[in-house]
Amino acid sequence: MTAPSPAVRDSFWYVGVVLAALALVAHAALYDFISDDAFITLRYARNWIDGQGIVFNAGEYVEGYTSFLWLVALSGQGALGLDLLTAARAEGLACGLALVVLTGHWARRWHNGRRPMSLLAPLLVATNSSVAAYSLAGLETMLFSLLVLATLYAAWREEEVASSFPWSAGFGLLAALARPEGLAVVLVIGFFKARRMVQSRRDGSFRALAGWGAVIALGLGAHELWRLAYYGAPLPNTFYAKSGGGLAQAGRGLLYTYHFLLDHGSLFTIALAAAAWMDKPQRRAVRLLTAAVLALTLAVVLEGGDGLPMYRFFVPILAPLALLLQGGLAASTGVLSAGATGMRPSTASLVSGLAALGLVAVNADRPRLGAYYESYQYQQEVEVPAWTAVGQWLNAHAPPGSSFAAVPIGAVAYYSGLRAIDMLGLTDAHIARRTMPEMGRGWAGHEKHDGPYVLGRRSTFLLLGNINVTPQPAEGGIQYLNQNVFEREQDLLRQPEFRAQYRLQTVSLDSLGYLNFYLLAGTELR
Repeated sequence: MTAPSPAVRDSFWYVGVVLAALALVAHAALYDFISDDAFITLRYARNWIDGQGIVFNAGEYVEGYTSFLWLVALSGQGALGLDLLTAARAEGLACGLALVVLTGHWARRWHNGRRPMSLLAPLLVATNSSVAAYSLAGLETMLFSLLVLATLYAAWREEEVASSFPWSAGFGLLAALARPEGLAVVLVIGFFKARRMVQSRRDGSFRALAGWGAVIALGLGAHELWRLAYYGAPLPNTFYAKSGGGLAQAGRGLLYTYHFLLDHGSLFTIALAAAAWMDKPQRRAVRLLTAAVLALTLAVVLEGGDGLPMYRFFVPILAPLALLLQGGLAASTGVLSAGATGMRPSTASLVSGLAALGLVAVNADRPRLGAYYESYQYQQEVEVPAWTAVGQWLNAHAPPGSSFAAVPIGAVAYYSGLRAIDMLGLTDAHIARRTMPEMGRGWAGHEKHDGPYVLGRRSTFLLLGNINVTPQPAEGGIQYLNQNVFEREQDLLRQPEFRAQYRLQTVSLDSLGYLNFYLLAGTELR
C-alpha cells in the first residue's frame, strides 16, 4: 500500500487542527464561565472611554488592574461601540483558538509534518478543562498564554534559521505587558541567547543580543515611567495587595502547584516529557520549553497560588507542557520500537497513541482536589449572577453620590456605577500597603483588610459577607458561612462606630433571593 502524499497528509493535519479548535469552542461553551475579576478591568476601560482616566473611581489614581495590554485592547474595542463584556469574552476565545493553532503549528514543525502525533499537542490544549474555563472568562489569561507561546516559538525559530529580526523581543515585551509573569519568560530567553552568544563567538552576536534587550528595556522602561507619572507608584497596586507573606505564601504556592500536578495528570506528563531529551534534533526546543515552564511555575509559587478557581495561573504553561509531552511520546515510540524491546514500530505507535488518548482524557477532566471546581461551579451558577443583580439594583435604587464597600467589587461596581471601596485593597492604595502578620496563610489574594479605615470612609452601603445574597431574609445580622470571610471582616464588625452608624437592610432580588446589607443611617433609597 502506497503512503499518503504530502498534500493528503497536510489535509488530514488541517482537518485535525480545525476539529481541535471546534472542541475548544464546545468545551468553553460547556463551562460558560465569567470571572468577577474581569469586571475590574472592564470598569477601568469604561472610565477611560468616558474620559475619566484610567481609574477605578473618578479622581483616585490607583493601578488596580493586572494587565495593561488587556486594558488597552478592551478599551479600543469599547471605543468602537462594542459591549465590553462581550468583547472581552470574544477576544479571550479568539486567543484560545489562536493558542490551539500555534501549538499545532509548532508541533507540526517538530515532526516535519510526518507524524499523526503532531495533533496531540493542540488536542491536549483544546480539551483541557482550565483552558475551557478561562477562554470565556473575560480575563487576560488566554491572551497571556498565547503571547507566552508566541515568544517561545519566535525564540526557537530565531535560533533555527538565524533570524536577524528580534520577533521574540516584541512578543516578549507584549507578554510582560499582558501579565507581570511575562518577564520570567523574557529572562529565560535572554539567558539562552546570552549562552548561545558565548558559545558561538560570532561577529555581531553581541550587537544582536543588545538590540534584542533594547527592544524590551525601552518598552518596559517607557511603561514604567508612565506608571510613575500617572499613578505615582513603581509597581502595580495589585502587587502590594497580594504580597508580603514570605515563606508562608510560597508554601501555599507549592500546595497550589502540587494540586495542579495531580489534577491534570502532569506528573505523568513531566515523566513522559523527560523522554523528549532523547530527541537530539529538538533538544534546543525542549530545553527552552522546560526552562519556561519551570520559570513560570516558580513565579506562581512565589505569588502564593491563586484564589480563583480552575488553576488560572497555570493555564500559560499548558501549551508548552503539551508540546513537551508530544515530543516525549514521539521519542518513546522510537525507544519502544528499537531492537532491544522487540516491539514492532506499529505496535509501539499504538501503545503511544493509547497513552496519548489517556492523557487527553485526564486533562479534559475537571479538577478533583481542593475546591477548584466547586468554586468555579458556585461562581458560575450563583455568585456572579447574584453580584450582577446587586449592581443593577444599586444602580436603580442608590441615591446620587452613593458609595459602597465590598468584597468582591467587580460586577457590583461595573453595573452600579457607584464609587467603590475594595476591602481587599486591589483598587485601594491604603489597604494594599498594610502589613498583615498572618499574610500567606489564608485565601490567596483575599487576605488584606482594614475595618476601621473602611468605616472611616463612611460608605453608603456595606456589602459584607461576600455580598450576602440568601434564599431568606437575614434576621439579626449577616450569618457568615465562610470562616475566611469572617476573619477578613471581623475587625469592622467589632467597631462601636459600625453599630452606631449602620442598620441591617434586606431587599428582594426576585428569583435570586434576598440581598442583606448595612445601610448608612439617614440614607433614603430611591
